Amino acid sequence: MKNLFIGKRLDVNQKRLKTKTTTLNRLLIFIPFILLIYSCVPHQSLIYLNEEQLPQEVGDYPKSTYKIRPLDILNIDLKNPDGTTAGYFNGGMNNSQQNQNINQNNAAQFYFKGYTVNDSGYIKLPLIGNQFVKGLTTDEISTLLEEKLDEFLKFPTVNVKLANFRISILGEVKSPGNYYFFENEVTLFQAISNAGDMTDFGDRTKIKLVRKLDSGSKVVHLDLSKIDQLTSEYYFLQPHDVVYVEPVKAKVFSINVRPFTFAMSVASISLVVLSLVISNRD
Repeated sequence: MKNLFIGKRLDVNQKRLKTKTTTLNRLLIFIPFILLIYSCVPHQSLIYLNEEQLPQEVGDYPKSTYKIRPLDILNIDLKNPDGTTAGYFNGGMNNSQQNQNINQNNAAQFYFKGYTVNDSGYIKLPLIGNQFVKGLTTDEISTLLEEKLDEFLKFPTVNVKLANFRISILGEVKSPGNYYFFENEVTLFQAISNAGDMTDFGDRTKIKLVRKLDSGSKVVHLDLSKIDQLTSEYYFLQPHDVVYVEPVKAKVFSINVRPFTFAMSVASISLVVLSLVISNRD
């Protein structure tokens, strides 16, 4: 009788353990689905200019003219009818070489061959010496240099371009890094496009723009899901701007849940093995 009682008690305990194991297995099946739902990125958060009614036409873009600062690098192209001094003045590069460098996006060549604005705001040029260019636009510098060179050359034509138009793009983009642009106007969308667009975890509503000012730096928050960003004063980027794309909450959740997911996998496998052991005993 005693052995029979002990046997019945063992059977009851095994059934209870089996029931608990089955319940835990069911819970472990549903938990990954719950985690998957929370880690998904909503479709709406992946859309730029995400408004129900977009205007057929947007107002004029607010363009801000960049003014030269210390440590900027200028590419100066001088042309004169006889061509006797153009090559020397252009840092040893003729026009075809300059165009080739631009096509190859070779920023290092301009660093060594261009004219760097010193801390006092001057550049040093052949024939005319030191010239103060801080606070001037590239067009104003062109006019200034033509007037100075007119004393030495016949009908000089000067074209000044900013050689170090660099934008740094960080965060949730496919190819973060520093990008050089050889054009006068660069929009925020152009910069993000050069970086391969945002990843699926990039938050289109939380873009930080760090802009260098004479007195320091300024941080601006932008929302690319809104159409009014196209008329923002920060839509056109300036040299040395830094663009940071924040991640959506789903990525933060996905990163934090990885250790938990691993633990759940181990627990699930253990319970499956335990269930098989109990079934074999039965």
